[in-house]
Amino acid sequence: MESPKGPTPTTPRDDAEQLRLIADNVPAMSIAYDKHLHCLFANRRFAEFFGFTTASIVGKHLREVIGEGPYQEVKCHFDQVLAGTRATYRRTRTLGSGELRHLEVELIPHIGPDGHTQGLFAVTTDVTERERTLAQLRDSEARFRCLTDMSSDFYWESDAEHRISMLNAGGGAKGMPALRRSPQIGERRWEIAYLSPDEAGWQAHRAVLDAHLPFRDFRFSRPGVDGRERHLSISGDPVFDPTGAFEGYRGVGSDITASKLAEQALRESEQELRLFADNVPAMTVSYDQHLRCRFVNKAYLAFFGFAADSIVGMHVREVIGDEAYREVEGHFGTVMRGRAVTYQRTHTLAHGEPRHLEIKLLPRVTDSGSVLGCFAVATDVTQYKLAEERIRRVAHHDGLTGLPNRLLFNDRLNQAISLAKREARQLALLYLDLDKFKPVNDTLGHAAGDELLQAVAARLRQQVRESDTVARIGGDEFAVILPGVSRRDEARRVADKALAALATPFRLIGQGQTIDIGASIGVAIYPDDGASADALVKAADNAMYSAKHAGGGIRFLEH
Repeated sequence: MESPKGPTPTTPRDDAEQLRLIADNVPAMSIAYDKHLHCLFANRRFAEFFGFTTASIVGKHLREVIGEGPYQEVKCHFDQVLAGTRATYRRTRTLGSGELRHLEVELIPHIGPDGHTQGLFAVTTDVTERERTLAQLRDSEARFRCLTDMSSDFYWESDAEHRISMLNAGGGAKGMPALRRSPQIGERRWEIAYLSPDEAGWQAHRAVLDAHLPFRDFRFSRPGVDGRERHLSISGDPVFDPTGAFEGYRGVGSDITASKLAEQALRESEQELRLFADNVPAMTVSYDQHLRCRFVNKAYLAFFGFAADSIVGMHVREVIGDEAYREVEGHFGTVMRGRAVTYQRTHTLAHGEPRHLEIKLLPRVTDSGSVLGCFAVATDVTQYKLAEERIRRVAHHDGLTGLPNRLLFNDRLNQAISLAKREARQLALLYLDLDKFKPVNDTLGHAAGDELLQAVAARLRQQVRESDTVARIGGDEFAVILPGVSRRDEARRVADKALAALATPFRLIGQGQTIDIGASIGVAIYPDDGASADALVKAADNAMYSAKHAGGGIRFLEH
């Protein structure tokens, strides 16, 4: 009787070769050490990054792999893992080219059957681009907050010792106040002749600075060139480097002399109030306790297209319109109860242009506490809104190609999966890796590589529907989300079009050369190949690497 046939057994050599192939093609750098910190195994990415071959690195001690200095810095983490506890740390490494790279290292203990630690695994990820992007965004957001949170005439910066390091007028601001003695670079502001506050007031301000806290509307005054007192208001935020070390302050300032004089004028007469209101850049209107207009300044009249004699006596509903009033009626109810309110709304001008307004409602309260009406101060913040939108776009789009970046890609993939699940439909995910891209960078330079990536992005967008998403995942890797694809042959048709488009030679204008490249495309179908975003990405990525190792072309995930 014949014995039942079964699968052909694999040899240890076959298993080892297969494990080596898998390890060499994972995106992270991986290495295994024994309990004496001698290398047992390292994948190709790790060995090449640290300047070894996979054969030459085996047997080397950790200090030989990363160097004596770095070894002393990270030894405590390895000791922790050899004691049986996972550890994660970050460090930097300077490549032979002088380029600084940021690394994130996860250490995982290898626990034997007897419960003792036999060694450890180290998984290293190059997070340089992420760190650079985060640093740029932090800096951009910090500067943007400074300029949008504080109305200003001038911009200033100071160093860690509170000495002025920059002082100039911002774009569109009124400029620096005319002082008898202007502040100089290298001086502290309290070292310059002042009229107010007193010494106690300066000491309180210096305590805030020494505590590295943000501050708003710190007021002081200096003699002007005409001998009169000039009142200033400054606001600032502390600045810290990536390690958390205090570097100084950056902030803005305003010459508030006009508003100080206006406060005095308001107390003296309504006529002087009107004069002031007509000469400030903000749009100002006053309402009585019945929300009927009492007076309005020229800036408000010009913006909304009213004549002064036509608006006085009108109810706020008639001034801004029924629809807008329904939106803000609650805010007016709050201010008429004695509480200040700030809100934003959009107003469309007569020629159709939308403008974003920030409105502050201030109650007009008597000494006895009765509310006699309110003031509305409106500021056009359209430019700030546009700047916020630009910052949001930078955070979600690739700066080189304009395509959605990995962050926006992840969000859209999750949305597409949620919609497909709700409607019991399928979708396809394509993962593309360019072939022969590295030689372009190496031989023609990064400018040529950037031009090529931009051209690739443009061709890919031309091959898909408007409802599809083409994203740049990083480097020369792209992804395409195809919602509503119900069959594999539909996904293949799109992949074929993309492959053909990328196979057509590219003419690089900056180089005056024609470049031939190709692509390896992996395709995964939801939900057959993955029921979650992470699973679907992993499936498409595995299919792409399968196509890559087969010499290019298109591969679906094989089950």
